[in-house]
Amino acid sequence: LVLGGTAPHIELIRQLKAMGYYVVLVDYLENPPAREYANIHVRESTLDVDAVLRVAKEYCAELVISACIDQSNSVCCYVAEKLGLPHPYSYETSVLVTVKSEMKKIMVTFVMAVVMVMSVMVIGPEKAFAAEAGVNKHDEAG
Repeated sequence: LVLGGTAPHIELIRQLKAMGYYVVLVDYLENPPAREYANIHVRESTLDVDAVLRVAKEYCAELVISACIDQSNSVCCYVAEKLGLPHPYSYETSVLVTVKSEMKKIMVTFVMAVVMVMSVMVIGPEKAFAAEAGVNKHDEAG
């Protein structure tokens, strides 16, 4: 089961087929670039854990893999864990390396240099600022 049908997935699919895999491509697009290289295309979001788990069960997946899509990596690990399939690391670890705010928290814990990013949201007439690390600050001055 390959999550994502972008151009880089074409080579991944070719290599899997060369190893004898029947390749089911999961991508929400109707006609993703890698579609014609897979044996079958299932139109679902690669980020929909429940849908990917259902497709993996339906097609008796032996492998759940992706490339070049960070968030799909976590879905791969989650589904593989649930089905007892091989996976490079745990779902928990996949979240730590794909959710940038979580990764930065770990880096800060181990005193590694990181660039802290602040997300800015405007809510109605008020301005609310939320640090990506989970700290909320409100600008009283307006």
